[in-house]
Amino acid sequence: MISTSNWPSRSAPSGPSPEEIVDLLGGLVDKSLVLCDESRRRYWLLETIKRYALERLEQAGEREVLRERHLDVLCELQERHFTTEMVRPDAPWQARLEALTASRDLIDDQRVALDWAVESGNVAAGLRLCRTSTGLLPLAGNVLEIVGRLERLLSLDPAGVPEGQLAHARAYLAYGLEARDELSRALEVAEESLSRMSREDVFPRCVMHSLVVTVLLRMGRADDAVHHAEEGLALAARTGDTWNQAAGLLGLSAVALVRGRLREAQRHGEEALARAREHGHRWLMARTAVQLGSVAEARGDLMTARTLYEMAVPWLSELGSDPELTRCLARIGRVAAMLHEFGAAREQLAASLELARATGQRQGIARCLVGLSVLAECQGDLEGAVLAAAAAAGLRESIGQHSATTRFEELLGRARTKLGEGRTTSLWSRGRTMSSDDAARHVLEGERFTPRAPVAAEPVKHSLLTSRELEIAGLLTRGLSNRAIAEELVISPATVARHIANIMEKLGYTSRAQIAVWATERQKGAP
Repeated sequence: MISTSNWPSRSAPSGPSPEEIVDLLGGLVDKSLVLCDESRRRYWLLETIKRYALERLEQAGEREVLRERHLDVLCELQERHFTTEMVRPDAPWQARLEALTASRDLIDDQRVALDWAVESGNVAAGLRLCRTSTGLLPLAGNVLEIVGRLERLLSLDPAGVPEGQLAHARAYLAYGLEARDELSRALEVAEESLSRMSREDVFPRCVMHSLVVTVLLRMGRADDAVHHAEEGLALAARTGDTWNQAAGLLGLSAVALVRGRLREAQRHGEEALARAREHGHRWLMARTAVQLGSVAEARGDLMTARTLYEMAVPWLSELGSDPELTRCLARIGRVAAMLHEFGAAREQLAASLELARATGQRQGIARCLVGLSVLAECQGDLEGAVLAAAAAAGLRESIGQHSATTRFEELLGRARTKLGEGRTTSLWSRGRTMSSDDAARHVLEGERFTPRAPVAAEPVKHSLLTSRELEIAGLLTRGLSNRAIAEELVISPATVARHIANIMEKLGYTSRAQIAVWATERQKGAP
């Protein structure tokens, strides 16, 4: 596939100019040998012509040369788009948006080019392309694909690749791991990347500090996060980098909010929004609006919170930033529930949940379940509120994310008062083993949950697990933490977390409790 709007400024030394290529393409289109999408100015060959051309390239021994040139061109294009969208301080918004759109239009070309980088062992060029392509990851992107491609490249022989380039690659790998909810590994890779980056690599260093803040806050480590937020902000301020100044201030606002320092959180949030507006990128502006909405919600100003959340929606929709849009819609739904606008709350939470499922965001699903718990309680369904909260807690535990224990404890206190200790405990235990679909359906559709009869462990599921995974599943029946399991098996807690994530993926579960129930039933059925 070829895009006339994406050619680099220079052509191959012995090749035709871009203008000559357009004329040649026009002639091929007239003869129906090439198809054209006028709206995107993109051209592609008929499948039969493509196969014939590949055969001729093979016969002429030019396939490798062409693919190497294609990889080089993609690197040039993506670096140009990345610079326009993210780095140039004077770029107007329309130019940034066009650069993002042009980069996304090249996704199929990027896949082909990266496959060749792996096949040919050209690690340097492959990582160069990944660095500028995955620079757009916070806005959008196939997280699983990005992580997989980076890991394939990093597994090859990196001889001749500068250490700084490898550090950058690990930085973007860390971004993908955080988005995939592999928090412990994301933190490990991000910190390793920071330790290996040159002091002159200010922009990527600031980005990594912001990522570490996000991961540490998700893990409930606010005291550790503040150091990285302050360091990233100081680096950005010294170089006049308004993007990372806004990101650093956002981190400080988030830390202050977790600590309950609302005035401080508001001040940092307002400063972050000013820097974001100065930079001009609407994704950054949307994030700061959402953060200020969270501060307003925490102080009980629900109308202001909703206004700020709704301000971010068109910006995120324009960018196609599904992860942030999922978060925003869930918060709008939660606020609507507290305002007793139940129809709007169900609509927004259902939309957020659907988007989270479609994009594989387990964190987003957990956030929706918390919102549904609020909705259920506001509607007088305290049982549904406990079930949804328990399902959210189980899902968050499965990805190593810190839960809002105060909110859950307050909910459980109210439930014990009205439902009794025994009923509340039973509901919480049931909710922990509930699928997110069942918990959401209970609130959104008013279904009464009927627990399924225990199902005997299926031989096919048993065969999916390795011996080590079966061993860890058995230890979960004893209620052991990751650290306790690690001590018993003499492995690291991070390794335990990875095994548990693999077990969940293989068995289709979302919580440790579900694994424990499965393992218990399997043990009962063992001869």
